[in-house]
Amino acid sequence: MLYKLFIGSEGIVTYFFIIATVSCTYSEEMKKKKRYLTLFVSTLLFGLIFKPIEIVYSSYYFYLIFTTFCALLYSFLFLRSQFLVASAMVAYLMYEVILSKSALSCILNIVNGNPESKTYQFLLVFFLFLCFFLFSIFFQKHKINSKTKLPLQYWITFFIAPFFLIVCSEWFSQTYARSRNSDALIPYLALSFALLLTYYLSYLIIHNYEELMESSFLKQKFELQTDYLRQSSSMIHQVRKERHELKNNYFYLQSLVKEKKYDDLEHFLNQEIEHKFELMEEFHTGNRLVDYILTQKVNEARNAGIHVMTNVLLPETLNIQEQDLCAMLLNLIDNAIEASKKEKQGDIHISIGIAKKYFSVQIKNKSSEDILVHNPTLKTIKSDSVYHGFGLQIIRQIVQKYNGIFDTSMESGYFCASVMLALK
Repeated sequence: MLYKLFIGSEGIVTYFFIIATVSCTYSEEMKKKKRYLTLFVSTLLFGLIFKPIEIVYSSYYFYLIFTTFCALLYSFLFLRSQFLVASAMVAYLMYEVILSKSALSCILNIVNGNPESKTYQFLLVFFLFLCFFLFSIFFQKHKINSKTKLPLQYWITFFIAPFFLIVCSEWFSQTYARSRNSDALIPYLALSFALLLTYYLSYLIIHNYEELMESSFLKQKFELQTDYLRQSSSMIHQVRKERHELKNNYFYLQSLVKEKKYDDLEHFLNQEIEHKFELMEEFHTGNRLVDYILTQKVNEARNAGIHVMTNVLLPETLNIQEQDLCAMLLNLIDNAIEASKKEKQGDIHISIGIAKKYFSVQIKNKSSEDILVHNPTLKTIKSDSVYHGFGLQIIRQIVQKYNGIFDTSMESGYFCASVMLALK
């Protein structure tokens, strides 16, 4: 009785298993009542639509396509912000269902004709439910972070690799469809294990990628602190030097005033004194972290002979995590400095402020060639690209995290990078 009931509703059970696993994994922001309601209504609608069609058009491939489509539709409607990773989980769960049912079919062929076959069938149904439960636990324990901005080739491999395992499974099912040899069960178990292993290795790769991004940020932070210590030491030395020169400058200025050499006085003030103030410029934008970063990086640029203009006005506190703010500004400014060093007369314009409910950053650097024509994807051209090229990926990941906008363009001989982050 239980077996017949399962056979009559196994398509609905499978669909519920898939969407329940995906929903429990990626619907943290959804309230439990809403989650249970969406699962119930979605499963009910699936059953009402699927069963009549199944009776008229009993097709295995129609069942696979329709179930996958409905699961993806559920993910799009209720898990839209995490649709990509949710759809990946739907695909892997569907692959595991196919392999599990293929293995079940193989086992039924082996035990067919046994007087106790009904008992075996009952145990097999229980075994299939147990597999569904274990698969659900496995995928929930190894959740892929939806906010990780991965290169396209990662996602292509992630989706395509298990597809070939399913092709192998289908070929084996067609070849040994009625085999009663117990050895025929081994390939299904091996393929199922290989599929789980593929997902787990993908999970590890993505997790390690996240750690690599984090270590890249920590490296930048350490370099910034090192630069700060180096500049602090330089400033201490400069102050000591200025103390010795201050007295001489004072007497020199006093003599110029007494002798009424105002042209020489103006020249001295404009050329000597102003230049020293520029080298020791500190920023007071209203935000300490931004002051700290701009002081270091603008002085670094000016020491390299690059002209820098700034227009910054910020509140004391921002609803942006310091590590994200630091990583974004460092990468944008470092990219501008690096590009400006290749120009005969480097020029950088930095604008930072609040526009309505967005944190806005725009950094322009003079460019003698259209970068977007020669390198539209802005891929790093450094020889050791394995350890570089994460800057723009980090920026895009931060922009995605804050539901922002990242845009690059060429404007009147300047390469312009603009970022807007939504302030909660």
